[in-house]
Amino acid sequence: MNRMILSIFCTFFFISGCSNSSEEAYASIIIIDGKEYVGQELLTDNTFTVKEKVGEVKKQLDIDTMPKENWSSNAYEEGSDVYSVNEKDNIFLIEEHDNKYQILAEEAKDKQLSNNQDDTSTINKDGYDDARKSAWDFVKEKSWDDWAEENWQSANVTKTIADNNYELLDSTYEGTKVLLVSFEDKENLVIGTPPILIDPNTNKVIGYMLVE
Repeated sequence: MNRMILSIFCTFFFISGCSNSSEEAYASIIIIDGKEYVGQELLTDNTFTVKEKVGEVKKQLDIDTMPKENWSSNAYEEGSDVYSVNEKDNIFLIEEHDNKYQILAEEAKDKQLSNNQDDTSTINKDGYDDARKSAWDFVKEKSWDDWAEENWQSANVTKTIADNNYELLDSTYEGTKVLLVSFEDKENLVIGTPPILIDPNTNKVIGYMLVE
């Protein structure tokens, strides 16, 4: 019993940001033609199609530094190619690993990705919706969703180091920087929903925080 109370106590303080290993999550930003563009989800369908290369990242800054110069970024590697799309003037694609593209949307202006999408479809500024969805699917798979509020889209996403505080599904991630997704718990619960670890590149679940 004492062990369970101690574990819950530690989990509460970890989610509250008191752990020394967690960091604030930052949006992936690049400056194009003097405007801020924010990284969204990976392109997985034909919503947008490549038109032509318009430039490449010239300078990569620290993740917590706001870029100001054209073709500078706080997240994307120098030399990463940026392309215009055929469908919209204020949407770009940046080439990621394995010939995949991430959508770049103009900050706070383009709230709709496609006329084919629902009118209420909006861009999450931090670009972590895919990570949230993967974590929520894992929570449901484990039947932990009975403890969490269903508005998974508002889950808190931070960055942390995968260490022995977590149950890792793949030990090769130990010591690496990953995403931590924490869901809002329902009221009057003794045990909360375990925070989920996500690979920031593939959005794959790679672990969770034990709650005993």
